[in-house]
Amino acid sequence: MNEMQRADDITVKDVDATLNHGQIYTAKLWDIFLIYMLVFSAAIIAVSVAIWIFSDDKETLFAVKFVFGFGIVFLLIMGLLCIYIINGRRRVKRYLEDAEILNAKATSSGSELQYRHPLIFVKATSLAVKFRYNGKRYLKTSKASLQVYNKYADKEIKIAYSPKYDEVMLIKASDKY
Repeated sequence: MNEMQRADDITVKDVDATLNHGQIYTAKLWDIFLIYMLVFSAAIIAVSVAIWIFSDDKETLFAVKFVFGFGIVFLLIMGLLCIYIINGRRRVKRYLEDAEILNAKATSSGSELQYRHPLIFVKATSLAVKFRYNGKRYLKTSKASLQVYNKYADKEIKIAYSPKYDEVMLIKASDKY
């Protein structure tokens, strides 16, 4: 558990989650989804504005205003989601500047069922990670119970530890490390 190497070859895409902030959304599928949703909401707004300008019917005008409002709200929600994802990636990039790759033991420090959708509950786990860095033993625990921690509980894992920010990043399983 005391193997240590620089994290120079680790990128943001290799990090699955952090203990303080939770899951990091790095898949290209997220990027594609966000682009399509932003374009879709912009198209809704553009079409509703075009109909609003060229329509004389009062009943149609009410529906167009409703669709326009929906497009604006949808665009704002997608914009906020985009900002959240980008900020998470930037934060991890900053953590990786001084990070070291370490072997660690992850254990479940508690789990709970979380309500997701009518009649759907998922298991969410709090994670405790034990590792050694510069001859000292560390025990870091997650801030919340999250579903992403389930796959790391009670296993030997690879982590990237940033001493400057005191942050533990869980590295996706790969043959690279």
